[in-house]
Amino acid sequence: MPLGLVLSMAIATGGPVVAEDETAAVDASTESALFLLERSTRVSRAGEHHVLQRSLRQLRDPALQPFFSYLADADHADLQIHGILGLAESSEKRQVDLVRIAAIKSPAIQADLISHAMDNELLSIEQALQMLHWEEGLDLAVKVLIAAHLIGEGAFDQQQIIAEAATSESLPRRSLAALLMLQTGDPGGEAMLAELDASEGEAREQVRGMLLRTASKFDFDRCGAWAFSVAQDPSSDAKVALASLHVALKFGADGAVELWQKKFRNAGGVGAQARLGLMALQLSDRLPATAGGPLRTSKEPLIKQIGKTMAAIQSGVAIADEVIALIRLGHPRTAEWALRYANEKAGHADAVRILATLIAGVEIGDARNLDVRLDHAMAATQMLFEKDPDAASTVLQPILESPDTNQVLKQGVLFGLIRCDVDSDAHLVIAPIETFGRPRTRGLALLLLAKHSDQLTAKQLDRLGLLVRGGGMRGPLRVQAAWRYLRMTDQTDMALARVMAR
Repeated sequence: MPLGLVLSMAIATGGPVVAEDETAAVDASTESALFLLERSTRVSRAGEHHVLQRSLRQLRDPALQPFFSYLADADHADLQIHGILGLAESSEKRQVDLVRIAAIKSPAIQADLISHAMDNELLSIEQALQMLHWEEGLDLAVKVLIAAHLIGEGAFDQQQIIAEAATSESLPRRSLAALLMLQTGDPGGEAMLAELDASEGEAREQVRGMLLRTASKFDFDRCGAWAFSVAQDPSSDAKVALASLHVALKFGADGAVELWQKKFRNAGGVGAQARLGLMALQLSDRLPATAGGPLRTSKEPLIKQIGKTMAAIQSGVAIADEVIALIRLGHPRTAEWALRYANEKAGHADAVRILATLIAGVEIGDARNLDVRLDHAMAATQMLFEKDPDAASTVLQPILESPDTNQVLKQGVLFGLIRCDVDSDAHLVIAPIETFGRPRTRGLALLLLAKHSDQLTAKQLDRLGLLVRGGGMRGPLRVQAAWRYLRMTDQTDMALARVMAR
């Protein structure tokens, strides 16, 4: 779900709040906070528990450790996973508990948990190696998953695990083993992948798609030739063919650039050309300068600008100018690429300019794409602050101070700051600002202050209690407000005892 939609849900107006005396208000706020915590432990088909639990985990508060331990011992897999991840995120070491992972009986739950732990950098290489040496407590499928991670890190030393997986009756497991064999230099991997390609049916395409995603994620650079053969296979599914061309280009397979150019020339319509252009743009730093020639000669503004942006990245000249020009064309997928580029590859000064443009871009463009642009602005706000707090203050304070700024943009900026690491000083961005306009915007500013600081006035604490009771805030933000309210009123022990007793 786009963060823009999450934000619109999170700050939706709650029901009317009736005036109460101070004692009753505190009681009502506490009861609302207890209700929200308890609600986060109820597994729902709509997945609300995921949203609430991720929001509580994002606080990284050691005081929540008893709560996460309670979830880790729950019967439901979703709660177990959130509990174990929450324990890791709120600990000093930020590592998952291997004893708890070993105690999980379901390989599917283990695999899901370990995947999340690896993606969130909560599983160290030392831990992963240790798990591979377990004689019991870890299914072969999970060991293969860990092996892929370690091979990507250049730290794998248990080839017999791959050999065992290669004899599996499971086609996905056997095929993944073949990919790992190829990456580790075992000649048997190539023959096994050829066997997969010679098979037929939907299962083959699902498995090939999985292998291509794995190869791209872990940078398995020895599979370029195999990916190129899949891209040329006329029986390949259209999505698999596109993914395989991407992998072949990424890893420099012979003939891949020429095949991409042929597909671009034969593409029907701007949409198909844009998809291929975006693929090349993502790989600009890996492709020869001649690759983008067909893009730069296009009469379509979007395609032409993609080509110009590629050329700027490849030459190292005026990169930010061309990326910003691309963003201003208002195409959601190129804006998403710009966000990743600024975060992962751009130089510092270029990144600041690109992220500032993505933030301001909320107010430019078609109303139909507002949620997507707001999503990008929130992510850009978080990235900008985490890269350069001083630059973030320079960019964001005028946006928040100006009475002419769209309130939705102000709210998006505040939401992005709320998402910043709790150990940061993100609340200092709003310190000089005296007013924020509408009640919803003021509520977000108060939550930002409450999340990063324990210094609230009595009036601010009362207003925080109002947010907990539903005064203009719902969902993930409201449960964070609830926990911070309990912390600031010294009620966390009581609250956890009550919630865990139910």
